Amino acid sequence: MNSSLFFNYATALLDLCKEENKDIVETRHSIKFLMQTFQKDRGFARFFTFKNISYEEKCNVIDNVFKGYDELLLNFLKLIIAKNRAFYIYDILKESLSRFDVYLNLETGIIYSSEPLSIENINKITSALEQKKNKRIELVNEIDKSLIGGFKIKLSGDIYDASIKTKLENMKKLLKEGE
Repeated sequence: MNSSLFFNYATALLDLCKEENKDIVETRHSIKFLMQTFQKDRGFARFFTFKNISYEEKCNVIDNVFKGYDELLLNFLKLIIAKNRAFYIYDILKESLSRFDVYLNLETGIIYSSEPLSIENINKITSALEQKKNKRIELVNEIDKSLIGGFKIKLSGDIYDASIKTKLENMKKLLKEGE
């Protein structure tokens, strides 16, 4: 039941953004920021579920915390709160991000490396993946000290492994098989 609820809110937000000629990429970034905010501080998110706090007070908090923020997104949050769905804010935002990604033909993933990669290297890898998958790609670099060197990419259900660790493990298997 909840997944259809999340989908309905997310689809309505995307449709409204298209109708209002909003910059979909910019709105997507704003949704990501809101998700991070609600994920980092669960107490903040929980505040909006309290029945003894009036809707007006909750709206004032939204207006003050996100002052100068995209009005359409603030109204979206207020609608979620008004419909007593505040408990699901993060999940609705997550589904919204997913709907926006589908609309933008965008795939997000993680590129693991033993050391932080330069923006230039990430852009080269991203460009190669975009050509291969015929999609826009967004990669986030995460550090994995166990990799020794090289990198590993997790993108949707695919894993691209160009790490030294995996190459060494493969050589080790070949050597054992040759015994």
